[in-house]
Amino acid sequence: GKKYKKCCAKNEDRISLSPVAGLTMREYRKRLHEFLDAKGLLSQHPADLAGLPFDELALEQLDSVFQVFVECERMELAERLLERIIAHPDVTDEERDNVRAYLVGFAHDWGHEELVARHVPKFLDPEKVPPYVQLGHALRHPNEKVLDLIEAECRAYVKDGERPPHDLAYELLATHPALGILLTRGALDARHPDDGWRLLDEVEWARDKLGAPPNDPYWAAWEAMLGEQRLAKASDAEKEKLRADLEQMRREAEEARAEAQVLVRELSKHQGELEDLEARAAEAEALAEERASLVDVEEQKRQETAARELRRKIRELEGRIREGQLERADLRRRAQEVTEAEPTEPVRTSQTPEEPLEDPGEDVGAHGLRIPVWTDKARSSLDKLPAKVASAAIAAAGALGAGRPEAWRHAKQLEGLHGLCSARVGIHHRLLFWMEEEGVLEVDEVVTREGLDRALAARR
Repeated sequence: GKKYKKCCAKNEDRISLSPVAGLTMREYRKRLHEFLDAKGLLSQHPADLAGLPFDELALEQLDSVFQVFVECERMELAERLLERIIAHPDVTDEERDNVRAYLVGFAHDWGHEELVARHVPKFLDPEKVPPYVQLGHALRHPNEKVLDLIEAECRAYVKDGERPPHDLAYELLATHPALGILLTRGALDARHPDDGWRLLDEVEWARDKLGAPPNDPYWAAWEAMLGEQRLAKASDAEKEKLRADLEQMRREAEEARAEAQVLVRELSKHQGELEDLEARAAEAEALAEERASLVDVEEQKRQETAARELRRKIRELEGRIREGQLERADLRRRAQEVTEAEPTEPVRTSQTPEEPLEDPGEDVGAHGLRIPVWTDKARSSLDKLPAKVASAAIAAAGALGAGRPEAWRHAKQLEGLHGLCSARVGIHHRLLFWMEEEGVLEVDEVVTREGLDRALAARR
């Protein structure tokens, strides 16, 4: 704590101090024009200058702030100050065009073509428009005079021996790359080596725009032109050395170009291989989807076949139970004819709802023979079950209909639902059936153990 008080306690106060006594830094920045002249404003940050009251600035201060905004690409603020400067009564028409030319020159270099298009028609003297800006504007907004303008630029170089049309080449490379490349090749001049190197670099950017291979062929021609230019200025010994150096550079350039061509061919080859791999991947994916759909169809057919087989078994079991029922009825009729005079015990047909159905000591005839009849709901629930469970349900229904004690041992009559019984089918399923009709075991539904309560609630 003591160290902080000694070293840092007054830092915040120092930060807020300004060069002017009695003012904070924030207040000082809002009043920069009161303490700095035009030259001092040139070194200030544009964010601080944007907060100044422009109406209170002198003409020289307005010009300095305008330059800062233009060079920092704050074009919207620069346009606002431009209008204030050209509206000042002390500014001449020539100065108005000069200030506007300063703005459109930077705007053109940075690609603010809409701003350039707004201000080019506002020049009082069209000759004040920078030539390269005029060329770029004419090429982006062509009219019937644009070819005459191009012709005049080229004629001045070809006929009058003036400077090569490098500005025209730059603008064409930006607006019409293919035409610009051809004109740049014709504008290469060994007397202007710096412009030649820069133009060839721009040619490579233009080839990228067009999707053409790199390394324009005129690199070799340009190097040969420069070599001849150096030879023309050198002595005999120097010429011989220069020739050797030139030949060495040409060989190296040829090797570099050959290597570049090899790399381009390899790139094309790899691109072709990549396209083949993508096509194969797409085919494999489509084939996998087709196989998956075929597997789904085959699985559906298999399930339908299993369902038909189960229905056939149900009908077969029902037929066997009916035959057994008829046979036992015939036997009972014969026994009754033989023992008409003897008393018979009453036949137990059913049990009370509260009385359990299972009894380990009962014989087969305790519950009588009943023909299992499957309702539509039962058949629908059977179709939804796995084949093993469905087969067990059919077997359980047949065993119950045949009156087997081991089947009735796992059956019980449900409370509150007269005539509705439940029998276990494995561990997880229950067979619901009715015993209201004599000689008939009506299978109502096969449900899971978890869905038993819901099924009983729906029947109450």
